[in-house]
Amino acid sequence: MKKLFLLIFLCSVTFVHGQELFKSIFMKKAYENGTRTETGQPGENYWINKADYVINAELDPGSKILTGNAGITYYNQSPDTLKKLVLRVYPDIYRKGGIREFEIDSLALTSGMTFSKIILGDKQIDVSDSSKEIGRYGTNLTIKLDDPIEPGSKIKLNIDYKTKIPDKSLIRAGAYEDTSFFVSYWYPQVAVYDDVYGWDMLNYKGSTEMYNDFNNYDVAITVPKDFIVWATGQLQNPNEVLSEEFLKRYNDAFNSDSTFHIVTKEDLEKGGITVDSPKNTWVYKAENVPDFAFATAANYVWDGSGVDLKSGKRVFVDAAFRVKSEDFVYIDEIARQTIKYLSEEMPGVEYPYPSMTVFNGDGGMEYPMIINDGTTSSYHPAVHLTSHEISHTYFPFYMGTNERRFAFMDEGMVVFLSFGIQARLSEENTVLRSVERYKAYAKDGELAPPMVASDQLNGAAYRAASYSRPAMAYYFLQEMLGNDLFLKAMHEYINRWHGKHPIPYDMFYTFNEVTGQDLNWYWQKWFFDFADPDLRIKDYVNEKDNRKVVIENDGGLPVPIHLKIYYEDRDVEEIKTTAEIWKDGNTTYDVPVKNDKKITQIDLGDETVPDLYDKDSKLILNEM
Repeated sequence: MKKLFLLIFLCSVTFVHGQELFKSIFMKKAYENGTRTETGQPGENYWINKADYVINAELDPGSKILTGNAGITYYNQSPDTLKKLVLRVYPDIYRKGGIREFEIDSLALTSGMTFSKIILGDKQIDVSDSSKEIGRYGTNLTIKLDDPIEPGSKIKLNIDYKTKIPDKSLIRAGAYEDTSFFVSYWYPQVAVYDDVYGWDMLNYKGSTEMYNDFNNYDVAITVPKDFIVWATGQLQNPNEVLSEEFLKRYNDAFNSDSTFHIVTKEDLEKGGITVDSPKNTWVYKAENVPDFAFATAANYVWDGSGVDLKSGKRVFVDAAFRVKSEDFVYIDEIARQTIKYLSEEMPGVEYPYPSMTVFNGDGGMEYPMIINDGTTSSYHPAVHLTSHEISHTYFPFYMGTNERRFAFMDEGMVVFLSFGIQARLSEENTVLRSVERYKAYAKDGELAPPMVASDQLNGAAYRAASYSRPAMAYYFLQEMLGNDLFLKAMHEYINRWHGKHPIPYDMFYTFNEVTGQDLNWYWQKWFFDFADPDLRIKDYVNEKDNRKVVIENDGGLPVPIHLKIYYEDRDVEEIKTTAEIWKDGNTTYDVPVKNDKKITQIDLGDETVPDLYDKDSKLILNEM
């Protein structure tokens, strides 16, 4: 009897846990230390560090030089004694000999971030090239500590620095004209020290983006007269920088439910938008955010409005753009509807910040409460770009994911999150774009699974593993679970990990627990395995009481089956399954055909299901 009970118990354990997912020694250490759990919840010993930043900066548009002073208070909330401090100096990506994933214009080379003073506690650090106190490699600067930072203590830094805003080979930011700048990765920032990897020593090389703690910012930005500043956080002194008429318009925009013109083309020609002073200092504050960016321009029109959320919270939404950017006349409305959608539908979590600014710069890049959008060709791409960048509010800003190692946790999730609003506003099935992009990336060679460290990938491999493959994985998972259960798991994942640093297992295990299903088979195939989406029609069986189409999964990825069966009488039958049919590890699946009419043709797949090798997805029949 005891043996029978033991056998039943072991079988039940196997059923609950199923296939074990590979964990590196770093992951295992976190579980052993009790900072993570295999249910997906933060462990009882979980911790996260943070910092307070007080920054005073001045931008000279003529020289494009930014001069700053950063006062930083860093809080060690870990159980570890820190014997060094790691600062990120992102402008060093432009240093001669710097570490980059691609070539840049030789005229874009700079001295990176230069320091005239670093005071750590009461000690002044030697910042000379021959200094033995600091080590500088890539975009990391390491300071050796004579007095380690004990658990539960803090340390203060005061840093004077300069950096040149690039005007060539722009990477997510830069000087677009002498009168317009988007400024990011611009201040010395304490790197993340976490419970899994310790200090984040991965360099910023141009592709993989950010991994930051949740900090508080008090930032004063000085620019010449006529320059307006938009930034992360809330403007603290609009009455000190905007002239009376435009201060009123600024306030009126917040109270408007539709796009309100704060600054027009005619206003730019007249001038007098900012107060009459040679220089103005714009003060912004933001709490519990992972980064701070700003933009400034003297020749941009400015639209704004407010959007009410169900809780009664009102969010200020604005757009600053070039007069010639015709697509931007829609941007304030697009942004407003995107925030409403994200808050109430997918992911259905209220937008966490008080504002969102869309700045018309170049490309597309996200920062807390401000995004950098290039000019697009028309309304539809404007919808796609803007909704994607705003969706990043949740991943990686609200959730604190590590883009350096696991870019799919934010990029892939954000591609998926914005499918619905993009389809609604642009009336396009944007799932197709992910399918087509994945197929295009695959033409460049074998593609790595998303769990390969993102900073080890580049080009098509990086784009596929970070964007299109995970987006399809989330999309097919939602289809498989149903929208209600998927959202229930998503909400619990967000509730558990916002303001923290989730790793993929935290997401995987939370979904497993909330759904009550062992989804490791799905996570394994989509995120860990070298596999492709490739189904084929293996056979068609036409026997009495056994009429079926045999589908083989040649590529290994669990994708849905979509069949179209064409009959002699010109009827067309569609048969669809979810990806769950591959749950048991089977490589073939029999699709029963219940109709007894003569079949002329069978087509496998459609444009919403990726198939890298679709030559074996059509069968022409001449049934007798």
